[in-house]
Amino acid sequence: MKSNSRIGYAVAALVTIALGIGIRKFLSGHVSKIPGDVLYAVMVYWMVRAAKPATSTKHAALSAIALSFLIECLKLLRFHRLVAFRSTFVGHLIFGSVFSTANLACYVLGVAIAWFIDREFFGAKPRSR
Repeated sequence: MKSNSRIGYAVAALVTIALGIGIRKFLSGHVSKIPGDVLYAVMVYWMVRAAKPATSTKHAALSAIALSFLIECLKLLRFHRLVAFRSTFVGHLIFGSVFSTANLACYVLGVAIAWFIDREFFGAKPRSR
């Protein structure tokens, strides 16, 4: 995949989503938690790359980590509409339900994995700014 391919990165995000849902469906409870959180961050990285494929891989990785951390911190908010949205299937997939510092480590690992795949297999090269 060329490093500026929006479609390729969007497909990578969709494949990652399918893997994450598959893991949640076929593995039970806590067994699926860590791989699911890692894949969540991988998906966020692919979405950042799809949104702005010309950005450097370093910037995409930092943006994906920041976005993942922000979404994790939103779990600390208890606004009625946000809580109601989290109780839906899609809302739970996006926002989760309980803040966990362990998730932050999973997000860093997931972004590192996606960054490595992007650089080594998709041919993305870092760009100096």
